[in-house]
Amino acid sequence: MTRRRVAALPLLIAWLLVLPGGLATGQVRPGEVDERGLRLEVDALTGVVQPGGSFDLRARVHNAGGLARGRVRLLVSVHQRTAERWRYQQALDDGVVGDVVHAFAADLDQLPADGTRVVELSETVAELGLAQPATQAGVYPVRLRLQVGEEVVAEHMSSLVLAPAGVAEPVRVALLAPFAAPPARRADGAVTDAALVHALPTSGTLGGLASEVGAARELPLTIAFDGLTLESTAQLRAGFLDASGQESSPRGPDSLPARQAGALLDVLADVTARPHVETLAMPFASADLVALVRAGMRGEALRQVTDGVDAVERSLTTTPNAQILWPPDGLDVDTLFELPATGVEAVVLSESTLADPRRTQVSPAPVRELRTSAGGSFTALVGDPWLEETLEDWSNAAPALTAQRLLGELATVYFERPSTPRRGVLLAPRSPQRRLPPGLIAALSRQLDGARILEPVTLSTLARTTAPEPAAARLAYPAEARGRELDPAYVAALSAARTRVGSLEGVLTGDRATPGRLDRILLQAGSVHYRDAGTDGGLELVGSVRDAVDDLYATVSVVDSAPLTLTSVEEELPVAVRSDAQVPLRVRVSLRSDRYQVDGAGFREVVLAPGETRLLTFRVRAVAPGATAPVRVVVSDPDGVLPLAAGTIVVRSTAFSPAAMTLTAGALIFLLVWWMRDARRRRRSRVAERVVERVPAT
Repeated sequence: MTRRRVAALPLLIAWLLVLPGGLATGQVRPGEVDERGLRLEVDALTGVVQPGGSFDLRARVHNAGGLARGRVRLLVSVHQRTAERWRYQQALDDGVVGDVVHAFAADLDQLPADGTRVVELSETVAELGLAQPATQAGVYPVRLRLQVGEEVVAEHMSSLVLAPAGVAEPVRVALLAPFAAPPARRADGAVTDAALVHALPTSGTLGGLASEVGAARELPLTIAFDGLTLESTAQLRAGFLDASGQESSPRGPDSLPARQAGALLDVLADVTARPHVETLAMPFASADLVALVRAGMRGEALRQVTDGVDAVERSLTTTPNAQILWPPDGLDVDTLFELPATGVEAVVLSESTLADPRRTQVSPAPVRELRTSAGGSFTALVGDPWLEETLEDWSNAAPALTAQRLLGELATVYFERPSTPRRGVLLAPRSPQRRLPPGLIAALSRQLDGARILEPVTLSTLARTTAPEPAAARLAYPAEARGRELDPAYVAALSAARTRVGSLEGVLTGDRATPGRLDRILLQAGSVHYRDAGTDGGLELVGSVRDAVDDLYATVSVVDSAPLTLTSVEEELPVAVRSDAQVPLRVRVSLRSDRYQVDGAGFREVVLAPGETRLLTFRVRAVAPGATAPVRVVVSDPDGVLPLAAGTIVVRSTAFSPAAMTLTAGALIFLLVWWMRDARRRRRSRVAERVVERVPAT
């Protein structure tokens, strides 16, 4: 291979200028092979060129074809700088660039069949014609072309960032990385999804992320953890029931997944102990907070937030920053209003979740003020929308190029307004359900090293030191976001199961483990992963909790009783209840009747031992003596919320109450007096009539 600088060659410059954009016929995207079997891969390039430094490029040219190739050349052209982000994006997306500032090339004399040639190029700033950083600092689009003869067979766009001689104040960059995986824990504690096991090694999503952040020892960053993912990983380390196959099988702590889980947690414990690494906690299991609040489960939603913090602290023995929350899929106003009760003061959002997204020629500030419906304010930390798109389009085949794309875009934020203080950028995926691309942290760690115009910081530092947008923002929760929520019928089933677990906590006197286990199952069931296609899996969890409580409550019964006769107005009514449970149960036994009043509160609270039949007596008073009426016996939890059992006792009263007898006697006396007075009146009337008859007429 021969290296040739061609910046001074007018013919090459003219040739480059007539190819301002677009790919030549047969050109391929990064990582793909053209029809001749040729592929160009960029392994590394200088992120930020310092004054007096050099631009270094390392690439590989692969020949996967069966024939040797000659006349292969790698051409590199540096184009006119740009200070606007939209021009930078246009250059890298569409190849629309300005004049050539400098160009150089490397000739690969002979590329053997099925062979690979490494190309290393280096140009000093003087050779680039960029030796005046005071006036030439900026972002320069760079075009890489692989050519066979006169035909271009591969093309990549990248950039060169020339740092200024002095930096008054750098742009602060907060990198936010989510650490989460879909739920993999079954109701019985078994791991149901092999995806979590496959994510543990360094080649997996979780292990790879841990490996990258572990290696980037000097890079300040913020990691948001899902407590359920950490709990499940800790469970794997201790040994677990593997249900990934057709039959569940126990796996001990010496199994490969257990050792990989332990190694992963050890790396995370080391990383989160670093002073420049900030830890956040997502809602436990990435809970659908908006759906829970909408369904009236405010307490459940708030518990998901606080339990997420507790789970991270238990798993990593570090205290996460509980003042910042990254919700899984945006927020509505009602949910935002509830968050201060958990200590949350700021939320991480995507620009797309705001009602008035910023549409300016310059980059928006990541710190926004949100107005609540109650007239208060809340801090929103908003990810950069264009960087979100870049992360979405990340190419695993060209991590160095994609990382440089991000770095160049970050640099344009600085060069937009280099003299403006307190500026910042939040680099994060659109939601915590979208992981950072593999290789990003490692690549950015290299690219940001020595980039004085950019200062990596933690998220809380960004919030504290960046000037907020002057205008307040409003939340947007469109219809499509609501349509993604957990189904209302699903949330109703979850709410009913939650009521059962709350009831069970009062019934089980000495067992806190069972309600705790069922509680964790329901917390998991609130995850956004049980939307749409995942609903059946969530319903299995909810149903397992419902059945566990109902099966226990079914062991309680009211013992059948023959009809009873009460011979006095107030008398003791015997009631027998039985428990066939294997554990003691605290229950409330109540009597309900329209014809009988129960003395006191109307119920008795008792603890039924396993297999015990308990005879209770209630003092009752007949409201309607002489009647026969049913008395309803209800056995419920101690709070009287959920019934465990019910029965009926038929009771007949043969007694008369004193009040009734008094009323009857009074009525008889009244009738007797009335009769005597009436009889006396009639007798006097008859005497008068006889006297009249004896008087002679005149």
